[in-house]
Amino acid sequence: MTKTQLNINQIGGLAFILIGYLLNGSLTSQSSLFTGLGFLIFLMSSNISIGMILSVMVSFIGIVFTILHYGYGDILLPAGGIGIIIFSFIQYVYKNKALDIRLLYVSFLIYMAGIFLLFNKNYLGMVFLLVGLAAIVLSYSYRFYIKSNKNFEDYLKLALVYTGAFTSLMSFLHLPFALYVSTLFNILLFIWIIISLVREIKSMRIS
Repeated sequence: MTKTQLNINQIGGLAFILIGYLLNGSLTSQSSLFTGLGFLIFLMSSNISIGMILSVMVSFIGIVFTILHYGYGDILLPAGGIGIIIFSFIQYVYKNKALDIRLLYVSFLIYMAGIFLLFNKNYLGMVFLLVGLAAIVLSYSYRFYIKSNKNFEDYLKLALVYTGAFTSLMSFLHLPFALYVSTLFNILLFIWIIISLVREIKSMRIS
C-alpha cells in the first residue's frame, strides 16, 4: 500500500491553506489568496504530472469565472474536470490494481460530478455530492482497515477524511455547527503539518 508522506514544500503549501481557512469569514480576499497560493505550492511540490496540475488550475479558474459570472466559466470547469479524470486515471489507476485506490478514484469522480452539477444548478448535484462524500469516507475507511501496521498518523489522516467530508456536507447544506466541525478539521490539519514537519526535519538531519 502506498504511504502518504509530505515533503517540506507540501508542508508549506498546507500551512498556507490552513491560514486561508483560518482567515475565512473575516478577510475574504486574503483568505482566498492564502488558500489558492497554498494549493498551488502543494500541487507543484507533489509527485503528479504537469497535465494534472494544469487541469486543476483550469478547473479552479473555471470555478472563479462561474462564481463571478465571467464568460467561459462553463467551458473551463468541465474541460479541467475531464483533464483531472484522464490524468489521474493514467497516474494512479491505470497501472495500480489495488482495490482501495480504484474505489477512491471512483468516489472522487462522483464527488466532482456533484460539484459540477451544483455549479450548473442541476438538482442532481446534491445527490451526487452526498453519494460521493459517503463513497470517499467508506473507501478510505476500507483503505485504513486493510492496512496491517497502523500508526498515529494513519488515525489522524482517517480523522481528517471524516471531518473534511462532514465539513463539506454541512457547508453545502448550511447545517448548524458547521463552524465547529471545520475548526476541528483545521486543528487536525495543523497537527498533521507539525508531525510531517518534525519528520522532515529529522530526515534532513540524518541525511
